[in-house]
Order: sequence, then C-alpha cells, then structure tokens
Amino acid sequence: MDEVNEIVDSVKNAIKERLGSIMYGMFLISWIGWNWQVIYTTLFIDQNIILANTGLLKIDYIKNIYTNKWIFTRNIILGPIISTYLIIWWLSKIDLICSRKNYSNKAKKELEKAKIEKNLLKEKQSILDERIETVRKEKIITQELTKEQRWSMDFKDISSTKIYRNAMEDLEICLYKHDGYLSIDGFPNYHMKSENISFLHTNDIVNFVEGTRNQINLTEKGKYYLREFIKNKKDSYI
Repeated sequence: MDEVNEIVDSVKNAIKERLGSIMYGMFLISWIGWNWQVIYTTLFIDQNIILANTGLLKIDYIKNIYTNKWIFTRNIILGPIISTYLIIWWLSKIDLICSRKNYSNKAKKELEKAKIEKNLLKEKQSILDERIETVRKEKIITQELTKEQRWSMDFKDISSTKIYRNAMEDLEICLYKHDGYLSIDGFPNYHMKSENISFLHTNDIVNFVEGTRNQINLTEKGKYYLREFIKNKKDSYI
C-alpha cells in the first residue's frame, strides 16, 4: 500500500512539475486549442445527438476525426508544438520589451532622484558657505571692535535679564557701602546672594581681591557695566 501511495505521489509531483513549467503549460494550452472540438464533443455533446446525425457512437465519431493521418499529425503533434514555440517566442519578446521599458523607467527615476539630490546638496552647500562667510565677517568685525564696543554688545544681551539687575544692585551696595567686603562665616560685612556673586564673577564683572575670598573689586569690564547700570537707572528716574 505504501508503494502504491509513493507511485501516486510521484505521478502527482511529476504532473505538477510539468504543468508548472511554462513550456508544458503552453503546450497544453496549444493542444487544447487545436483539439477544442473533440474536447467539447467529449464533454458536452450528448451521444444520442451524435448518433442521430452521424449514425456513429461518440467514441467512433471522435476516432473518425483522427482517421486522416495528416489531421492526426497536425492536431496532436505538429500544431501544438509549433504553437507552443511561437507563443513562448513571442512571450519572451514581449517580456524583453517590458523588462527594457521597466529598466528604462527605473533608470530615469534614479537619474531624476540623483539630479534632485545633487541640487539639494548644492543648495545646502550654498547655505553653509553663506553661514561660514557671515561668521567670518562677524569674527573680523568683532576683532576690529574696541573693548568698550564689545562690552556694549554683551551689555545689550544681558542687561534686560532679572538676575543682571539684582546682581548689579547687590554689587553697587557692596562696593559703595561696604568697600567690596562680603560676609563670610558670620563676619559682619555685606551679605550678597551666592547666585549674584557667581553671575558677576563668571561674566568677568568682578574679581576677588588676591589672597582673599571676602572682598571683590571691579574689572575693566565691570567698571563699564556698573557705569552703564547707574546711568540707565538714573535715566529711568527722569
């Protein structure tokens, strides 16, 4: 029983392989095309109708069609083989044309994509070059500015911040009322907030007097800042 099943499976697989091949598939289609009348008669025409019209049984009628050797050779062998060859030949030509067209379309898309990317890179490079040139010019301009001109530019950036105003007010009191002395470890001098001291020191407005941590003095930049601060404060009172 197992051997029979193996034979049946082998036949099924062979048929599937043959039908799956384009050549065998086209041959089958061609054979059906050449012999469609016999197939139609076999499947759909009632034997009584054939008997009434020809006086022959269905099987005898079909045999009679293939009695002529030329018809048999043409319909069974030559016709299907030639048709199969022509169909496969034309299909290969059509497939080649379609493949070329498809490849051409893909190539055009890739070329267009490459052109767009190239133009995009050019635009990005142009923008980058403009930025580099702007930075270079700004650097040159900054280098040519005097100290007070650079301080003035910095002053505009930070003078509107709250911590600047608080720190400068603290600094003014500390310098003019306490000679720059700060309160450390309970020593009775001016107590300035740590964030204000940090802001003033990191922005190069004050320095600690050498050898101490409880007295500050103004840098050149700090003198300019404090002068502008006092001036603006007076202007706001007018």
